[in-house]
Amino acid sequence: MSTDINTENLSTVEREAIAYLRSPEAIRERCGQLFDLAREDQLQHFRCDLSRLESVADYVIQVTQQTYPDLQIPFHSRWRHFEVGTQQRLPQLDQRLAALSPVEKAEAKFDLAMTSVLLDAGAGAVWRYVEPETGEVFRRSEGLAIASFDLFCDGLFCSDRQSPQADAIGLQQLTESELAQGFQVTAENPLVGLEGRLRLLQNLGKVLSKHPELFGTEQPRPDNLVRYLRNQAVNGTLPAN
Repeated sequence: MSTDINTENLSTVEREAIAYLRSPEAIRERCGQLFDLAREDQLQHFRCDLSRLESVADYVIQVTQQTYPDLQIPFHSRWRHFEVGTQQRLPQLDQRLAALSPVEKAEAKFDLAMTSVLLDAGAGAVWRYVEPETGEVFRRSEGLAIASFDLFCDGLFCSDRQSPQADAIGLQQLTESELAQGFQVTAENPLVGLEGRLRLLQNLGKVLSKHPELFGTEQPRPDNLVRYLRNQAVNGTLPAN
């Protein structure tokens, strides 16, 4: 699961190639190449019939209007996963953060989003998460989201276990047994890639410590990117790339 690459022994050309392949520009170019092949019917596993594009668009419009008649469509994000089931999790988190300033609230939620997304990958067909408060059962991305939400709120990613946030020390000190307990992993309830998920969080903690210009010095946290990006913004906007 880890995408960490040691570039110390690579040449400048190789490092530049890796940086390019990770860029949005490279992704767009590769997608364009696949689209061109699809239009020429040169793909092995997919076919593209653009004559059906209008009917597909009509179907999307129909479903959208039925589901969101006021057209107030929530953006797709990790936040949608947190809203599954009957539990009002986000309002409860807002209550815990009520004493913070708007920027501090945004920072805490940035911590939550980054750690939760890093923990989101294929859980396997067997694993499930039983929410302690409700007894509801969640699987796959929804289960991983709710489990990581609970871990975050319990302070497992922070050096101060009383705080719903993440910092470099807390992430680096996280153990596999703690993560397994949080995800309710047992022999009968195995989670695919548990060790890799732990390594991702620990590596995040190391990165936070290595880049004080982005994440701060006294208590490096992912949320310091909020302040960094606000300082980089011009008239409240940032370039997409």
